[in-house]
Amino acid sequence: MALTLKTVQKSIESTLSTAANSGINVSRWAADYNAINQQVNTIEDRIGVSKARVDDIYSTKPELKTMIKELYQAGATDRDILTALGMN
Repeated sequence: MALTLKTVQKSIESTLSTAANSGINVSRWAADYNAINQQVNTIEDRIGVSKARVDDIYSTKPELKTMIKELYQAGATDRDILTALGMN
């Protein structure tokens, strides 16, 4: 389900981007796009997709370990950490 939603998310993103670049007002689809994004994020968090990515950061960039630990202690989610690091 997560992969299907991710595919739908990327397809909608591409379609809206193309339309916006063509001068079409796509603002009326913002709520639908945000709802799909939220659903994809929820499912990915539930199945640990983002957690695996954070663990990969630990293993490949040990200099970030302290910062990531501090973000966890502050209550950040895996997705928050990936976003903070520009890796979402």
